[in-house]
Amino acid sequence: MTVLFRYCMLKDVFFSHNDLGIFSFFNSTFDQARFISNTWQKEKSRWSPFYKRQNILLDEVLFSRLKEMRNITKQKFEKEYKLEHLESYGTISALYRRMKTAHDNTKDYFEAGWFYYNELETKRLMLKDEIKREPFFRSISARLQKGFYDLFKLFSGYGEKPLRSLVWFWLFALVVFPGIHGLNGLTIKMANKAALNINFDFTGFSRIFEYAFWQDYLYAVAYSLNHVIPFNFLSFDNFIFVPNSPQDIIWSFLNSVVLLMLAGLIGLGIGRKLKRF
Repeated sequence: MTVLFRYCMLKDVFFSHNDLGIFSFFNSTFDQARFISNTWQKEKSRWSPFYKRQNILLDEVLFSRLKEMRNITKQKFEKEYKLEHLESYGTISALYRRMKTAHDNTKDYFEAGWFYYNELETKRLMLKDEIKREPFFRSISARLQKGFYDLFKLFSGYGEKPLRSLVWFWLFALVVFPGIHGLNGLTIKMANKAALNINFDFTGFSRIFEYAFWQDYLYAVAYSLNHVIPFNFLSFDNFIFVPNSPQDIIWSFLNSVVLLMLAGLIGLGIGRKLKRF
């Protein structure tokens, strides 16, 4: 069973405790409708059993089916559900934006957040389709935009998941960059003019159980964190870390850029959450 709204102006219409996963709002206006305590379709992630994309509109589901159909079946499906002018994910994105506005108006910010997420997700899918249709040189702009959306989704859930950004931050700060710096080599110049060379030694598996390895690892972590936290907060103000190779200078720059960007995404996500209270 599906309920189709076509060319309707749903002003001051009240939807409460409905399964809106069977409602289609294509070609209708509903910005000023009121949506209270409704349910929507969900989609499980292919990559994580713990994650589900929520608040999916029936219009997106119908368009996904429409894309997979051949001409004759497609025309019949379009007429049955009155989808003749539904041509891209861009139209679906606009529906999500209007649904977000409607929920913002009723201060239901949790549900509005999911519609914002789905708006950007359908924009990403629209760019993906454009890349498939267009030759390489005509789709360069779309490829760059899709790359931005891919990274924005991966590292922060489009700014809606600060916990994801926090996990990535500590993964890079405690594992990725310390490992790179330790492999490339660092020299620590101390206040007493002594020098300590850091260079991970993996000549034997037992090396990782030795004190020297973990000492080097902790110094590499301190060097990684120093790109976002000053040494005087880490009690390392009397130490000077010197990269041993040109490539580690580049990795040090990337260390700063990546951790600062992730810290910014954490702040963005937390700010979005706090703004709704």
